[in-house]
Amino acid sequence: MRVREAKFKDFISISKLQSRHKLKSILNYKYKISTNYLFFSKKNPMGWVLEDKGVIRGFVGNFVKKYSLRNKYFFCSSINSLVVDKKYRQNTYLLLRRYFDQKKISFYLNSTPNDSTYKIWKKLGANEIPQSTIQKKLLYILKIENIINSYLLKKKFFVPSLIIKLITKIINFIFFKSKNNKDNSNLDYVELNKFDSKVKFFLKKNLDKNKLFLCRDKLWFKMNYNKKDKKKSFIFLILRKKEIVGLISLIENNNDSIDLKRLEIADFIINEKEKIFFGNIIKKIFLDTRFKRYDVIESQGFSEKKFNMLKNIFHLEIKLNSFPFLYKSNDEKINKILENNKIWDLSLIDGDNLI
Repeated sequence: MRVREAKFKDFISISKLQSRHKLKSILNYKYKISTNYLFFSKKNPMGWVLEDKGVIRGFVGNFVKKYSLRNKYFFCSSINSLVVDKKYRQNTYLLLRRYFDQKKISFYLNSTPNDSTYKIWKKLGANEIPQSTIQKKLLYILKIENIINSYLLKKKFFVPSLIIKLITKIINFIFFKSKNNKDNSNLDYVELNKFDSKVKFFLKKNLDKNKLFLCRDKLWFKMNYNKKDKKKSFIFLILRKKEIVGLISLIENNNDSIDLKRLEIADFIINEKEKIFFGNIIKKIFLDTRFKRYDVIESQGFSEKKFNMLKNIFHLEIKLNSFPFLYKSNDEKINKILENNKIWDLSLIDGDNLI
C-alpha cells in the first residue's frame, strides 16, 4: 500500500471511487482541477491517492488559491473530496499526512466538512472560521411554485398540484407583490467575457487590504468563468457612464435530487460610494432573461457589511445547520492572524462548493 500524487490517468478510477460513495465525480470538474494544477506549473499536486496493489482505494483533492492581507500574500489549499473505501479507512491519516505537509501552503481550508471530516480536522488542530455569515443563506425567489415542489420532494410529501398552485398565489400576493422601484442611479450592467486591464484596475482599486481577500486574477477568472466548464456561470460589471463601479457573479449550483435549479452569488465587489444605489441594478440582473430557467438565487457568506447590503435585496434569510468552515495552519503566527474575525470575507467561491 502506498500514497502517491494523483495523475490525469487516475481520473476514471477516482471517479469510480467517488461514485461508490455517492460523491461528485472528478470528471465533472476535471477542467477546474487541471487548470489549477497547470497554473502553478505543476508544483502543487492535484491531490493524492491511496493505492493498494494498483487499485485506488482513497483520494484527497487539492485546490491552491492565492490570498492577500495587508500587502502580504498567502497560499491556501482548499481540500476536496476526501474519500476512502471502508476497508481502508484506518489509513486515512496517510492521505492527510501528505496533504497537510505542503511546504508552500500558508493555511488549509475545508468548506464542505461532514461529521467525520469535521472530527478529523478538529483532532488535527483545525479551528472554525469565525465568520457568522457562513452559517446563513439568503434566498431570492424566482419561481415560488418550483421551490414548494422541491421542498415537498425533499420531504417526500405529496400535495395535489391544485393546492400547490393556490398556495403559490397566496404567497406571491402576500410576500412578493411587485414594487415599482424607480432607478435614478444611472447604473447599467454588462456581462464580462474576458479578464482585461480595466477589470484588474477596478479590483485593485477596491481591494480591502484589511480583509483576507482571494486574489481575483487570471486563474480565478479562468477556473470559475470559462465557458468550457459544464456548470453555467455569469459575471457582470456594474457601470456608471462606462466606468466600472461594481462586479457581481453567479454560478449554477443545481440540486438535481430535488429538481431545484439555482444560482449562487460567487463574487460581490462594489465601490463604497455606490452602495446606496446598487439595489435596483442588482434586481435587474437577477431578472435578466438569461436566468428564466432558474428557481432561486442564493447567497452565503461574505463580510457582515456585504451580507447586510445583499439582505436588503433578497426575500428570505435562513440559518443553516451544516458544519462550519474550518481552517488550519502549520504556522502559529498565521494561526494567530486567522483567529481575527474581522479579516474574513469568504463566500462559496473560496472553497470547493461550486466546483
